[in-house]
Amino acid sequence: MSRQDLPRRPPSAAGDLAAIVAEFNTEGVGPLMLSEVRQVAYQVAPKYNAAIYSEIGNWRHGFDDLVQDVVSESLLAERQAKYLIDTALTIVDFRRLLTRQVKRRLARRRTRTVVDNLLDRSRPILDEPSFRSSTRHQYVTYAPHDQEREERAATFRELRAASDAIRPIPQVPLSKRDRAPTVYTTEDLRFALLRIADVLPCAFRIRELDQVFRLTLPHLLPGVLDLDRYSINDRSPAATTAGQEASQRLVELLDSDHLVVLAAKLAGESDAEVAVRLVTSRRTAGNRKRAAFTMLEAVLGPLTDEARLVCLDDLGPKAQVAMVRAHHPE
Repeated sequence: MSRQDLPRRPPSAAGDLAAIVAEFNTEGVGPLMLSEVRQVAYQVAPKYNAAIYSEIGNWRHGFDDLVQDVVSESLLAERQAKYLIDTALTIVDFRRLLTRQVKRRLARRRTRTVVDNLLDRSRPILDEPSFRSSTRHQYVTYAPHDQEREERAATFRELRAASDAIRPIPQVPLSKRDRAPTVYTTEDLRFALLRIADVLPCAFRIRELDQVFRLTLPHLLPGVLDLDRYSINDRSPAATTAGQEASQRLVELLDSDHLVVLAAKLAGESDAEVAVRLVTSRRTAGNRKRAAFTMLEAVLGPLTDEARLVCLDDLGPKAQVAMVRAHHPE
């Protein structure tokens, strides 16, 4: 997703909380509050992949629908406008609360990913004679029909090995207008499932198949850089610990160029802007981005969304420092 996929920037909101309150008390949600919604939505939307969170598939044409959803569903139907008015003491408070409403509305709009589609296509293949099914803790598991497999959860190292085994399988070229990429032909998907079953030393659940596909296809997922699915108050101690440990692992894995790439992408910059920052060609910048995202997905893939967010929050300042040093090496 790039910022070029957004409509023209809306006029700046007045930022007068007293006027917004007076307007609401006389006519409800009016032009002043609507202006605030448009401004906040314009700031938040670029952090979410339009192919996943916009019904139309791009923000240029789907932005107004998002604004309308926030107003009609969140502010009016769920009476969140009154909550904002009653709670906010300053315009900063108001915009912070409004930002949370926009993010919640976006979370409810999330559509299926390419991995969801692959899993649906995999299920009938896994029911074919080439595979046998069993159960583990009441969940269905799959293995090669003629081989014994342990009934236990796969380790991350084993999932990574399965991902490496299917990475050479050719993928269907991605069309810029394709919102639901096929990724693999049916025959290639069948071959991928057979390779996964052959490489894993244990029977696998659909959840573990999901993890293998996510490790293999990070470039097609919105996952790891969707920063705003949880607020800071939602993070459990376990998620905080896991996220901070993951952040430290990434610092050890990523070099300065990779950190610059991540800082730029977290800020919503395009590949062309990343190339300028790295003083290199767009193609080379794209290669470094893919390498950084592969390492990012390898570390974040097994984590919960809460832990991912903690990790990215912890990693963000370090990446920003790397980006500043790239411009001011002295």
